[in-house]
Amino acid sequence: MSFPFTEDRDEPLILHCFADYGTECEVLNDFGTVVRVGIDPRDTNDSAPIKADAHIEEKDWGLPFKEDVTFDLGVFHPVCSAWAATTSISGDPEDHDNMIPSARQIAEKYCEHHIIENVPRAPLEDPVVLNGRMFGLPIEYERGFETSFDVPHPPRERLLLTSDGPSENAETSSFFFSERSKEWWAAAKNYASGPYPKAHLAKNVIPAHTFTISFVRGL
Repeated sequence: MSFPFTEDRDEPLILHCFADYGTECEVLNDFGTVVRVGIDPRDTNDSAPIKADAHIEEKDWGLPFKEDVTFDLGVFHPVCSAWAATTSISGDPEDHDNMIPSARQIAEKYCEHHIIENVPRAPLEDPVVLNGRMFGLPIEYERGFETSFDVPHPPRERLLLTSDGPSENAETSSFFFSERSKEWWAAAKNYASGPYPKAHLAKNVIPAHTFTISFVRGL
């Protein structure tokens, strides 16, 4: 199994941006060599971290890549604060930058294909929206994905199987991340627990199932 984005290389080259922890690299590394960009990149997994700001709008410097480099796939997680429900409750969305255009600019310049992830209300172009229940996960977790390639129709939502039988409700959500331990969140999203804070695993990390089922096996 491999990404269908490359013909000339033995292994795809993958760019992972806005990724200080780069948790999703645990999945992406199975399909290629990952170069990870963050403003404070932690050495948390098998990826090549680069300290840089991927929010490049109105800046006179670029990312430290050669002009002729081409990544087979770019995966972008621009900050979602401007559209997050918590900001609308206790904050001003106007205080936060829209980093999605920066992601598109980098993707256009350096990437053959791309995935831009954010909350569904963000200004993504024709996003496919996925949530935890589509993958049988015990969490309410919904994200939109703008892609440069067609994504198979999302699976139907499933009832969560509990000890009391099928349930329409997930056990918890990222709004109530403290209800469960860091190990629980890591197991629910299928990642290692050691290198990552609990709040990051609960609130920011895309479940591994999303990449392997929707963006890899379906292509």
